[in-house]
Amino acid sequence: MPGKTKRKLEGYEIESVMDDDSSIKGANFSVSDSGWTKDGIAKLWFSETFIKNIGQARPQLLICDGHGSHNNVELIELARENDIVIIELPSHTSNWTQPFDRTVFKSLKSPRNRVLDDFIQNTGVAVGHRQFLNV
Repeated sequence: MPGKTKRKLEGYEIESVMDDDSSIKGANFSVSDSGWTKDGIAKLWFSETFIKNIGQARPQLLICDGHGSHNNVELIELARENDIVIIELPSHTSNWTQPFDRTVFKSLKSPRNRVLDDFIQNTGVAVGHRQFLNV
């Protein structure tokens, strides 16, 4: 979600991450003053979301784009401590080289878009980012 302030998250009902029956239970949200991922946010995601959810099998592989926030000493040290290998795709090529975007997610995105288009056309109800988390 784009946003520079926590207020930008209002309307997403992120407080429901604590509800047992919530579809977003346990999700993490963050903002930055620029609206973009920064070193601290990347490290926070890596330690609080990624590592906690990948299981115990090691080594693990993490494929990143060339964004600078993924390439900092603290994050790399944390990866080494946890036996996680980080591979960085070449800068400014991720739209062509991100394997999941071009294979797995594309096969999910196209049918999802068709269903949403049909829903909007049949009901007249718009579905945007704010409704996305309320599924």
